[in-house]
Amino acid sequence: MTAKLPNSKKKAFVALPNKVGDYFFIHYFNIKEMFFMLKNTYLIILSFCLAVSVMLFSPLTVIADGETATSLAQLKQDIAADMTDRETTFTIHYTGDANQVPTDIKSIFHQALGSNDYLSLAWKKMSYHTTVNSGKHDITFTAEYYTTKEEEEFIDSKVKTLVASLTTPSMSYLTKETAIHNWIVNNVSYDYTLQQRTAYTALTTGKTVCMGYAMLMEKMLNQAGIDSKIVTGNIPQGYHAWNMVKLDNDWYYIDVTGDWATGSTIPQNKTENEMIQNNYVWDKTSFPQTGIH
Repeated sequence: MTAKLPNSKKKAFVALPNKVGDYFFIHYFNIKEMFFMLKNTYLIILSFCLAVSVMLFSPLTVIADGETATSLAQLKQDIAADMTDRETTFTIHYTGDANQVPTDIKSIFHQALGSNDYLSLAWKKMSYHTTVNSGKHDITFTAEYYTTKEEEEFIDSKVKTLVASLTTPSMSYLTKETAIHNWIVNNVSYDYTLQQRTAYTALTTGKTVCMGYAMLMEKMLNQAGIDSKIVTGNIPQGYHAWNMVKLDNDWYYIDVTGDWATGSTIPQNKTENEMIQNNYVWDKTSFPQTGIH
């Protein structure tokens, strides 16, 4: 790095090691000018070295972007927020009560996503490691997702447009649900290769699996002002995902994937007992009771 000099002198100083002819030109500078240039060059080099040292050895560079959680509740909120933003690597500094130091991070992770059933299906893989630094537990998560933040933004935008075209504020909840249900059944097919799995693929390629059906159904119902949940469990064929929908004051189960398979253009809203009779198995304690028993 060189000091800035007037053009007539900069050329002589920069070219000195390579151009013998300029060697004599530099002798026209007096001793005071030479000392000034060397001093400035030394200060610039010294400043550069100090900056590099800070970058290399400061412990803050590894975790500079992390949030600080002062309680387990805040820790869970921060995990959910970072995953909603589709952060692939993020660090949270836990400074809460020593008696609440998280010892089972996997459990904390699942609890963080427990209140957001859409997000709980959005990730593929997760790993973490913890370190103790100045009394803080620094927890670094690495996650892999089915969709990117940009793809989720596309989903939200597309769903907003679709629901506005399918429903009106004056419609009943059942009429809105029927319009949304029928659009999905008529426009999205099951991907038997199991490669297209999300609401994003449902909207862009017209293919998805049960997870994508349930995620898209929830997004569209919520956009229409209807409460909905995603349920995961098993049917005789294996793992499955479906929805709950709240119509007026009553909750019902609905399986859009199953309705697509049968070609039903009427939402098959079912009670808990009806789902059990159709061999659905799930953790019933995690969901509201249905309207009719």
